[in-house]
Amino acid sequence: MKENTRRILKTASMTLICTVLMMLAVVSCLSCENGPASKSTKSQGEIKMKIFWESLLTDSEWIPQTAGNSPGTTPFAEDMPLNLKVSRQNHRYLGRYCKDAFEVIQVEIIVYGTTGLMIFKDGDEYQMSFSRNPDGTEPVMAVYFEKGNATCYSLKKK
Repeated sequence: MKENTRRILKTASMTLICTVLMMLAVVSCLSCENGPASKSTKSQGEIKMKIFWESLLTDSEWIPQTAGNSPGTTPFAEDMPLNLKVSRQNHRYLGRYCKDAFEVIQVEIIVYGTTGLMIFKDGDEYQMSFSRNPDGTEPVMAVYFEKGNATCYSLKKK
């Protein structure tokens, strides 16, 4: 073979080998990041939980739990447990504390994932958490009106 032909074959072989090795490295990296065994990041998990809890909140009614550590009361109606009716309006969640058909007060609810914030018109803000009962079945919304003490609500079945 001529010298020029050898150089061309050698260069083509090296280019082909380098290309194959580069493709293997890229495929290997992509499969590690996006494969079925990969775990979702914390922010992806929070987004999933936010979507889940927002879907439960839309057009729902929550009943106060009055057993255990949950008093079932609020600072604005201490002697009377109130239901919380939640609706979605223009990308916002509005809660209405009600006793039967009588509306006591309205709040805005912001969901971050498994936590949230309840904002009253006067500017008061209270931390919230979203979880399930210990047996894993019933959704529970907790509002921390007092530090460390939560008023818990169960989703009213339709």
